[in-house]
Amino acid sequence: MSDESVTMKTMARRQLSREPSRLDKIKPGESVAVPDSKGGLVVTRPKRKKLSADELFAEVERLGAGCPPVDTLKTLHEGED
Repeated sequence: MSDESVTMKTMARRQLSREPSRLDKIKPGESVAVPDSKGGLVVTRPKRKKLSADELFAEVERLGAGCPPVDTLKTLHEGED
C-alpha cells in the first residue's frame, strides 16, 4: 500500500444536497464519491505532508527573509518598565 492511497466512501446525491456539511468532515486521505447519471463527482481531501525539522527550519527562514531583524529580548524587557 502506497502513502498516496485514499479511503473511498460513497454518498448519494440527494444526501449531499440535504447535508453538504458532511463533506467538511472528511479526513485527510479520504475521498467521497457522489455517483449520478453523468459520471458523478469525487471529492478528495489530500493527505498532509509531514515536514522534517530541517524542512520546517528552512521554511521559517524563507518566510522571514524579507523582514528586518528584531531584538526580541529588548522587546520583551520593554514591557517590564
